[in-house]
Amino acid sequence: LKVGGYAAANVKHLPGFFPNFLAMCVEHKLPLDFFSWHSYNDDPEVVRELSEYVREMLDSHGYGKTESHYNEWNLFDADGHVLFLPGNEHYRREMFERGKGTQGASYASAVLSLMQDLPIDAANYYDGQPSALFCGLFDYYGVPTKTYYAFRRFNELTQYGQRAWTECGEQGVYLCAAAAPDRGTASGREGAALISNWRGVSGYYDIFLPGGGWEVEEYRIDHDRTDVLAGLHTVTPDQPLRLFLPRETTLYLKVKPVSGA
Repeated sequence: LKVGGYAAANVKHLPGFFPNFLAMCVEHKLPLDFFSWHSYNDDPEVVRELSEYVREMLDSHGYGKTESHYNEWNLFDADGHVLFLPGNEHYRREMFERGKGTQGASYASAVLSLMQDLPIDAANYYDGQPSALFCGLFDYYGVPTKTYYAFRRFNELTQYGQRAWTECGEQGVYLCAAAAPDRGTASGREGAALISNWRGVSGYYDIFLPGGGWEVEEYRIDHDRTDVLAGLHTVTPDQPLRLFLPRETTLYLKVKPVSGA
């Protein structure tokens, strides 16, 4: 049994509440196995900022072993003060529909990738109930959305078993990659990468794959495609794979050594 809470909203911007909560826990020697917090936003860097703030606050109050649970997150790019007012039904529908489309998929892919390097122990997307407004994974009838396929590809990525090193110098572009230790050849292992151009420049990007030659399957989630095969590529050693990546596009690459290598 774990004891924790308190499902904090505005964890950093509600003056005094979080620090006072921790001070009370310290004063009364209360257990705090996990601290839970929420954030709905349209900027993955907000997730970075808040997660680091939560971790710093917990550590500074002697709760270094307390888990950080980001247990409600989703895309939110509307004015919450007017979203649910009478007469704003079209504004409301447009906001929640964006969470099911290319924007929702790209944002989810970006956050899932970014969280691999953040001080977050557990995270919960809110939510997956088809009848709920915040459901980005299915429509009202249970049909999978573009965002659903972003989560599905991330799950596939985790099945490779070992995270692979990545580096990206473009602001607003997020990626995560993995490799299979037991699949491949002497020249390289099979792997995959999830890439999201959330707020980067729409343009051509060079993707460098180390080692020998590679065969690459390219899948896209964009305005015209929902996780469909968009290209087959052979990448020679020391030559980049150049792909056009518009803003709010999600790319999934499956990589394996060239046959016979």
